[in-house]
Amino acid sequence: MFRQFTPPSFQAERFHCPFASCGAFAHMTWRRVADTVCMAECTCCGEQSIWRRYLVQQDSEFKAKGEMLHPISTDAPAHHPDMPEHIKDDYEEARLIWAKSPRGSAALLRLVVEKLCNHLTGKKGDINSQIGTLVKDGLQPKVQKALDSVRVIGNEAVHPGTMDLNDTPELALSLFRLVNLIIQSCITDPKEADAIYGSLPANKRLGIENRDNAKID
Repeated sequence: MFRQFTPPSFQAERFHCPFASCGAFAHMTWRRVADTVCMAECTCCGEQSIWRRYLVQQDSEFKAKGEMLHPISTDAPAHHPDMPEHIKDDYEEARLIWAKSPRGSAALLRLVVEKLCNHLTGKKGDINSQIGTLVKDGLQPKVQKALDSVRVIGNEAVHPGTMDLNDTPELALSLFRLVNLIIQSCITDPKEADAIYGSLPANKRLGIENRDNAKID
């Protein structure tokens, strides 16, 4: 199951890797390279994030805090590990601009959903029609709601005066979670189910197939 997004935190042992090429929930190896500079290496991909170290006074003590300098920090959730490669760049761009332009990130996520629908149906088409096709093919209601939410909010974001997401950045932030939910339900869950089913003995799978064919007849 997809983990809840854990944002990078100074000196934390584990968090989601902030690099777009990884995004894994992984252990971080910390080292101090200067008085005010630390690096955290992701044990999954080997990439190193760079942090500015500073001290803050709490009561009568000074405690070390940190701010990530590279890559650019964002509170938007990392992409789902099973996100198709040709969609990741748009998703990561939406993450990077979210803090400064929630409207822009919502519009990009609408594009992400359009490309994802094309990926799921195997053909290009109007996003609204594509969602309709997926519903006819048995799409779960919760996924349909997630797809239409990103579609509608993304459309509204590019029409000034109808929905100003810059006034409600939390709404734009929720769209990232919806995109990851869609991928979990439409790509990850079926893949895991197929893998488990494929591990069953061949005679058991044949028996199941014969049972289902008998129902059709």
